[in-house]
Amino acid sequence: MSRGEDADAWVAYSEEQSRGKSHEPARWVQRQIDETKGAVALRAPSLLMHAEAIRAGTERGVLPCYVGDAHPVLERLTTPIPELDATCWMVVHRDLRRAPCVRAAIDWVRQAFAEQRDVIAGEA
Repeated sequence: MSRGEDADAWVAYSEEQSRGKSHEPARWVQRQIDETKGAVALRAPSLLMHAEAIRAGTERGVLPCYVGDAHPVLERLTTPIPELDATCWMVVHRDLRRAPCVRAAIDWVRQAFAEQRDVIAGEA
């Protein structure tokens, strides 16, 4: 997402994240930079920093659709990126999963994800 069509520099993640094994969005952006010999306008470790830098006009970057779509000054440059599709898991200790307060939290999260499925998937 970016503010303008002429954006060719990237807001990228830190070198450690971009070369590591656990942060696919960081690796994806780094592959784009490497393959196109693109410039890096800013390296930042957090999603919030990326969103604010892109919103401020620093150039282009990758944000979850539900983050970028919520900012009226940003525009999508592509459809959702299939390689960055992710599955969310909720992990609960088996001894606590039936506790009323934990069960309420689980049910709330499930309902929120179900109600916002299209927004989260970038289809809203």
